[in-house]
Amino acid sequence: MGTRHDQRAKEIFEHGYKLLGRVVYHFQALESELGRAVSFLIDPFEEEEAADVVVCELSFKQLTHIGYSLFDLYNIPDKETHLSEWKRILGLCLNAESMRNQLLHSNYYACYSGGPDNMEFIRYKKTAKFKRGSRHVDEEMNHKAVEKYMKEIAGVEVQILECMGRAFPEWHERRWEPTGG
Repeated sequence: MGTRHDQRAKEIFEHGYKLLGRVVYHFQALESELGRAVSFLIDPFEEEEAADVVVCELSFKQLTHIGYSLFDLYNIPDKETHLSEWKRILGLCLNAESMRNQLLHSNYYACYSGGPDNMEFIRYKKTAKFKRGSRHVDEEMNHKAVEKYMKEIAGVEVQILECMGRAFPEWHERRWEPTGG
């Protein structure tokens, strides 16, 4: 039977893992929505099955690259405005992937802070990059910190939906019709 400290550390880790799982969930939702958008851009007129076969094998970074290139092929009204917004959103997608990777490729520990009853879940990451040198991060992963990651990632998903909806009305129902702008 573990000590009170061991039990508390276990509780902190279980809670922390659940919070991290929520970040992963939101990133997967973002990746799914980006995949749906790219599938549409591959073939906006037919059922998405053939395009989905292509999309399901692409890495997240490939989805962003192909998504930008495909979007640029369409003649739509206000193309430059929509393309600029799409490019910005794809940059946010890459930032979201970087955040997710930072979280998943970190180590975690529990430690006391401010007293014997206050244990925290901490993310620790040490890196050694050519231009930045050696760095380390200690970040408390409380509910507020994880919520910030989740909101940023989930916000990008919403922006994909909104941007695609403005550029290609009814795209998600595969009823888009070219207007020839």
